Amino acid sequence: MAATGEEVVDSAAEEESPEDEWKNIPVIKFTFNDTKDEQKQTQNSGDSNEFQSLDQLGIKIASVDKPKYTYEHALNELRERNFTNEKKEINYQPPKSFFCCGPQLLSEGLVDDIETFLSLSKVKVDNVQEFRDMLSSLYEKLIGKKPASSIGSHWEALGFQGNDPRSDFRSGGILSLLQMLFISYEYPTLSKYILNLSQNEATMFPFAVIGINLTSYCVEAAYGRKTVSEIKKTRNVFFTLNRLQAASYLHLYRIWKQGKKTIHDTAQVLQDVKSATINNPNQLLKDFDSASQINFSEDLFGIN
Repeated sequence: MAATGEEVVDSAAEEESPEDEWKNIPVIKFTFNDTKDEQKQTQNSGDSNEFQSLDQLGIKIASVDKPKYTYEHALNELRERNFTNEKKEINYQPPKSFFCCGPQLLSEGLVDDIETFLSLSKVKVDNVQEFRDMLSSLYEKLIGKKPASSIGSHWEALGFQGNDPRSDFRSGGILSLLQMLFISYEYPTLSKYILNLSQNEATMFPFAVIGINLTSYCVEAAYGRKTVSEIKKTRNVFFTLNRLQAASYLHLYRIWKQGKKTIHDTAQVLQDVKSATINNPNQLLKDFDSASQINFSEDLFGIN
């Protein structure tokens, strides 16, 4: 059963103020199948040598501050969850080769990882202990300071539609937040430029809500043969699909900035980005990799 997304577009949107239309941008509701994850990151072997040298120098560390809740930290924590309930709602069938009765295109380990990925999109944030830490880390990474509280108007700066971000994650699951953490940590310059564009009075759009929609497109793309071919190249499910979400963000940024789009253009722009993400992920990732090699300089500084 393939993933499906339902986008609701208000026909009276043109008569609303930008602020009202912002709040009416729908969060995608989608149903689909299942995913698992990627390979764990190994610890740097130099860590033990560093602590040995400190001991040899007689330096004692009295206390250690709690580390930042980074993308990798969040991913490793979430991977350990039991997805039994989520998998009951998911029916992922890995694509096989074009030959009749041929073998499936991915190894069993990669199929497990895809199932974990898709399962995370079904995990409600209210059931995730790490949610508050992940959300706080996203805010601090993009805004530059810790959030004042878990509920308040300050969350609108990130493009949430109200004072409580949990309501916007009601259909995207914890995966949406994990993917936003990925782009903020792995591509901080790009993510901040996209956020700045979203906060501009003339070009504003809800950064976080858009991200939740983009995650739904990545979920649907995960079932496609073209996306599977990209996963086969990297042999890393989360890296590939998170890059696809970042590539979708960059594609949206280009359309929005070059076309001088406004909040009134949101539905059409999202439809264009959805089509590119699901139907042509290979080109989207190729363009993204080319831009990232020059640190997105043409996109961030070359588009007027």
